[in-house]
Amino acid sequence: MINKKEIMNKKAIKKYFNKKAQICYLQILILIIATFAFAYLLSSSSSTSNPKVDTDKDNNIKKINFLKIIGFIILDNIRKPILPMVSAADPLAGWACCEKNNNGNFCTYRPQSECNTNFRISPTECEETDFCKKGCCIGNSGTCAANTPKSNCQGNWFENANCNIQECKRGCCILGD
Repeated sequence: MINKKEIMNKKAIKKYFNKKAQICYLQILILIIATFAFAYLLSSSSSTSNPKVDTDKDNNIKKINFLKIIGFIILDNIRKPILPMVSAADPLAGWACCEKNNNGNFCTYRPQSECNTNFRISPTECEETDFCKKGCCIGNSGTCAANTPKSNCQGNWFENANCNIQECKRGCCILGD
């Protein structure tokens, strides 16, 4: 019979030795090895115990200075973050997608204080909301309007933004009796 401890051990093994974890461990190992390899290259290039005797001291100094400059450039770039840091002073903080703003416009990305509170408000871009999704609106008069936000449609709304639907194709129709 399998007890709780064995199940927990199996879960821990799966967690710490899955494919993503293995890739992460390999990258850490490469980073550590690369650090020592880089240090070895720098020390061997600036070593004074080089068996070759170079009579041109100025040339040697230029090579060493060049390697130091390259090393500093590399170290400076390593210190920079790969992903941009998120700041607490986000200039768009407090902005939202307003289903309808105080001016009567639909689906606008504005400061949240300018949104009409009787309608929906989402703290994301309008393209990411369901109520501002663009589609085809067939108005009460039967006209088709392409790229109309769902909340702005006064009639039937379809997900096809270009109005490539049967109801919007030109043709002949027969009116009822």
